[in-house]
Amino acid sequence: MYRAPRDSRYVEVPTGTSWQSLAICYALLATTMLLLWSATNPLAGAAVVTGTVGLVVGTRKAAPLVRCLTECGGFVLDVTDDLQLCVVRPSADGPC
Repeated sequence: MYRAPRDSRYVEVPTGTSWQSLAICYALLATTMLLLWSATNPLAGAAVVTGTVGLVVGTRKAAPLVRCLTECGGFVLDVTDDLQLCVVRPSADGPC
């Protein structure tokens, strides 16, 4: 039986809503509101952006140190040539 070729004007579009599409929608809405607020308050907007970037970078730098503290029990930071900072987890059977 012959079928006509598909017409590009009638494309099947998924109409179901997923959690991912809802999350993207809310994130875009929040971003739009933040951009509008930042346009009206440029100094506060710059402070928020700087703080957020600092928090993200600090969290990414601290994550390996926390993992090392939980797995190894401690780590050493070389502050200068003469100064080392030793961070250890206290033992569970030690004095309080």
